[in-house]
Amino acid sequence: MILAKEILDRIGALRNDNSSGAGALAEVAGEILTRVVDLGRSVPSLELRSRILAAGKAIIKAQPAMAPVYTIVNDVLGTLAEVGNDADLAGRIRERAHTFSAALRAASEAAALNAASLISEGSTVVTHSRSSVVEGALRRAAQEGKTFSVVCTESRPTGEGRELAESLSSAGISTTLVIDAAVPSFVTKDTVVMVGADALSVHGLVNKIGTRVLALTAHTVRIPMYVATTTHRFLPSTVPLSYQAIKDPKEISGSARVPYSTVNLYFDCTPINEITACVTERSLLDLPGLLDVLSAWRIRQSLDLEACG
Repeated sequence: MILAKEILDRIGALRNDNSSGAGALAEVAGEILTRVVDLGRSVPSLELRSRILAAGKAIIKAQPAMAPVYTIVNDVLGTLAEVGNDADLAGRIRERAHTFSAALRAASEAAALNAASLISEGSTVVTHSRSSVVEGALRRAAQEGKTFSVVCTESRPTGEGRELAESLSSAGISTTLVIDAAVPSFVTKDTVVMVGADALSVHGLVNKIGTRVLALTAHTVRIPMYVATTTHRFLPSTVPLSYQAIKDPKEISGSARVPYSTVNLYFDCTPINEITACVTERSLLDLPGLLDVLSAWRIRQSLDLEACG
């Protein structure tokens, strides 16, 4: 079974997207699955369902570190078992994808509102990478009239921290941009660390590489290490965390022809016990509470997980 070139191209674009957040990537995943159905209206039922399943697995492999991508694919593919009539399949998949995306956007806004309460007057918030939830929390805190400052890491190799610094500065928030290696010098007893999440489970926090260094620094200085995210980034313990894909070495070496090997990783995994608390659209969870929630977390299991590993 071969997927249409358009679908393969869209999955390829999803794989090569190194700037969009997990929520935006999940929306794209839903659009791709919907398009698979649209293109397969004239094919036999079993073939269409095989294409949808194959596309879902390929989408997960394209962005294995992004929990919302995994979750929306599992959620959308649940319709394969629920809908017997292929005539209704496209509408149900489109509806499921839209509902998931809308819920994710609403949850991100609610999580940002909750996270804003952790930002106190006169504080300094140190953050890494560009989390939409963290950015929303910082903007919300500023709108509430709080005066505070932010330290953004450059977040190499793609440098999305520079974009965050520019965005916050344009909103009137006092912002300082530092190189990643300098962050220990800016984490003091007067700061709070707040980062987002691409995936979170009992196995750890997957986020932009450098997050673990930041967590270790916060632990050494004995200040809070907060994760601001939505439950759409939670994964059950049965799902392995996938985050070690090697990216284009030229992003850090500057050239493909160098006399040494180059390993370019976008993500790392921070052990769960290095997190102080996690704030979501639902509530603030201290570490014991977070472990309880993650240990019991379940999502729709629509895929052969081994085939997606």
